[in-house]
Amino acid sequence: GKIIMNKYFTLLITLILFIGCSNDEDESNTFSDFEGSWNMTFVGDYANADCSGSIDSTAWALSSAFGLSQVLEIDGGSFTQTTLMAGQVMESLSGSFSEVDSNPCLDEDCILINWITEGSEWSMDIESDAYCEDPEMENTSDTSQESCESNGDGYNWFSAVCTKVVYTK
Repeated sequence: GKIIMNKYFTLLITLILFIGCSNDEDESNTFSDFEGSWNMTFVGDYANADCSGSIDSTAWALSSAFGLSQVLEIDGGSFTQTTLMAGQVMESLSGSFSEVDSNPCLDEDCILINWITEGSEWSMDIESDAYCEDPEMENTSDTSQESCESNGDGYNWFSAVCTKVVYTK
């Protein structure tokens, strides 16, 4: 439970920080497709870190069953992203919203998306590097599973992964 919840909480935070596109001069600020409330409706890890293979959503199903949810509210040039656990707000982040080449940009960090249904459902792939976490859930400087686990009890190695995330209006 704790590791799975921490993994998805970390994932939710990194969605805001995800960097994927440049700030082009021909930026379009028409928000019609993105305006409104978006709910995270699916999260699953690909079998391979290069975003290929089958997708396992077991951890997301378990997290959802315990009430983990996320809402991305887009209103003109601003956004608010709220993460909830069993109805309680765990985190709420706000910032500027823009659109570049039909991709949403949160605080000028653009997310490369694929429309599933234009205007109502989109997905994105997030690639995460491998890392080691200490007992206080802080990242360490370890660069291999062996060095991470040699630190002792409470140190956890997380392999590189590619995660598919879907938002639905």
